[in-house]
Amino acid sequence: PPQSLEILEDISKDEKSTTADRAEAPLLTAHRYRMDGRYARSRQLYEVLIRDIPGRTGAEAQEGLARSYAEEGKIDEAAEAYLAVPYLYPDQTDLGIRSLREAESLYRKAGRNAEADKIRARINP
Repeated sequence: PPQSLEILEDISKDEKSTTADRAEAPLLTAHRYRMDGRYARSRQLYEVLIRDIPGRTGAEAQEGLARSYAEEGKIDEAAEAYLAVPYLYPDQTDLGIRSLREAESLYRKAGRNAEADKIRARINP
């Protein structure tokens, strides 16, 4: 719900919360902004998380960044962001594969099958 933004901001500032909760709150806030169509604001938060939070949360932020571009119809930016997941977060193999599939799908929908085929070859060597 829209009021979730206030709750999430409180969690991210609460020093009694666990580190994981404090990192997850800004990620969920960025998702909420994206859902509301506030793409520039969501990307600002995603980029901070990508830069500052390692591991799964950072990888999920990278995916969120890609989704924000895709939702705006920015295929090249979205695909580039998806393709970065396996490089930036090699330990997150499930997210890496999912991101490659999303990039492939974007290219196929745009009729760019040659690029999609290259990604498919990476997924299924």
